[in-house]
Amino acid sequence: MSVEAINTKVDLAVAAQETGDYATALTYLRSAAMLLAGISDSQKGDKSLRWDRSAVQNMIAELTRIAAVSTDSATSSRSVVRAKVNYVNPCT
Repeated sequence: MSVEAINTKVDLAVAAQETGDYATALTYLRSAAMLLAGISDSQKGDKSLRWDRSAVQNMIAELTRIAAVSTDSATSSRSVVRAKVNYVNPCT
């Protein structure tokens, strides 16, 4: 894979997270991290990466945390709880 492909995947991840699509952003970042693992350093020929391994891993960790929080709040805000209520008049 080329350096351009890695840079493009990270750029796509940034764009996806800006729209709130954390799952897609994570997919792109994980792909970039896998591609980075195959490169011995951050430069290949005359091409250089704009992103390093630790930056990509930090983005993955942060987006995983954000996605978990947004999933929890989305689930809890749409939950409907039904309970049977028996009214007992204490004055009778």
